[in-house]
Amino acid sequence: MKDDPMKSGTGAIDRTLAILALFASEQNSLDTREIIQMTGIPQSTCFRLLKHLVDAGFLQKYGKGYGLGDVMLRMAAHRSPPFDALRQAARPVMNGLSRKIHHSVGLNVLGRNNTRLCIELVHDPSQEIRQRIPMFTPLPMYKGASGKILWAYLPERVQQQIFHDHVDELGEDWNSVSLMLAAIRKQGYCCSRNERLPGASAVSVPIMDAQGRLLASLSVSIVTLPLVSEEDVNLYVVLLREASEEISERLSGKVQTGSTSV
Repeated sequence: MKDDPMKSGTGAIDRTLAILALFASEQNSLDTREIIQMTGIPQSTCFRLLKHLVDAGFLQKYGKGYGLGDVMLRMAAHRSPPFDALRQAARPVMNGLSRKIHHSVGLNVLGRNNTRLCIELVHDPSQEIRQRIPMFTPLPMYKGASGKILWAYLPERVQQQIFHDHVDELGEDWNSVSLMLAAIRKQGYCCSRNERLPGASAVSVPIMDAQGRLLASLSVSIVTLPLVSEEDVNLYVVLLREASEEISERLSGKVQTGSTSV
């Protein structure tokens, strides 16, 4: 009689690792049907493993979907120790803002090779997990408000490097892109619709330090239809700017870390 691989430690570990490996890509939210199709794990076994992973904090469940859990996010966070102070200062402010507007709020920084990284996320559970912002996954700077606001505040030589790296995808000349970045910088915020994910909008502002240097971008992500209106954009810009200023003040020690005004 052949041994059931799930009765051996090796078989269970292999299948567990196969599930976790699916969440290493940008598409870090999947439902059970997709996980079964992509791993080939039998349905009953897959349900059992997913439950264990959720209970252990490696994954979290939203409706029928699964995303990275607190344990995995904390492990990923250790890859970016320079951002610890920024994340600590931003987290309570982001929590307050998300509760107020009932949308997800993300904190984004410039990553390696001129990519954008989301290093902190407050996810509103009313939104579909499928649309969740990928944590610690390098994303192109030219797609979406979160990246474009960072791009707009970078030195011109870095702006041009990003342009040259993605000139084929952009389909525009440098003069047009330069004018777009200047317009974003002048208005002090960026709004995107349907750029990175279908049916998703985002509004983003920069976070600057006391010397006026770019630290990060703070973004509201909206995944409900219809897409965000101009009236909503104006409201989110005001709230994001207030939150951005408070995060900057917290970093400089001007605000006590026990409370938030958002």
